Amino acid sequence: GTIGYGSMYPSSVAAEVVMTGEALVSVVMNAILCGLAFARFARPTARVMWSEVATVCDRDGEPMLMFRVANERLNHVVEANVHVTMLRTEFTREGERIRRLIDLPLVRDRSPSFAMTWTVMHPVSEGSPLYGQGPEGLKAMQAEIVLTLTGLDETLAQAIHARNSYVASEIVWGERFEDVIIPEGSDGRSVLDFGRFHLTRPSPLSWEKVGLAPPLFAAARARG
Repeated sequence: GTIGYGSMYPSSVAAEVVMTGEALVSVVMNAILCGLAFARFARPTARVMWSEVATVCDRDGEPMLMFRVANERLNHVVEANVHVTMLRTEFTREGERIRRLIDLPLVRDRSPSFAMTWTVMHPVSEGSPLYGQGPEGLKAMQAEIVLTLTGLDETLAQAIHARNSYVASEIVWGERFEDVIIPEGSDGRSVLDFGRFHLTRPSPLSWEKVGLAPPLFAAARARG
């Protein structure tokens, strides 16, 4: 649209009306495009790394379901919260097949400042839906562990969120995660080795405390 400067200018009332409409639409489109671009690049995106598997092993003498999460950015996630839910298939008394959601209580579900790694743990006690199940039981009920992490990005002061899930085949029994924080040098400084983030190694597990007999479980695992 032209407002009349130069060799092109409206020569009638109808052309002036068209020019006025084009100018207004142009201003609105510019404002919308600038707003969308700002919202797209100003919105924080969570760069959260989840461990490829979850593990079940003893921690301080108690069986724990554990998974690991890391913040790949150099900033802090303030007031980070993790929520863990188990989905499993059940049948009602009327024979109806349903998917039930069960919240899993955690040893610690909140971190005031999430900057490096965080190992989230759920006690596998008698009140846990994982008690007495093992991999075959979880597979039979089509169990899935769903994890959500929310927090506040300290740089932009905006909320971020991330999500992950584990099925029965992604839960490793009798193993724990390798250490990822490695001491470096005599000055006491440490480094975070992401190359070891997904690695696990055998670790003791009190089978009787999770409602499983070691010989029967070992045979079932060999068949699986």
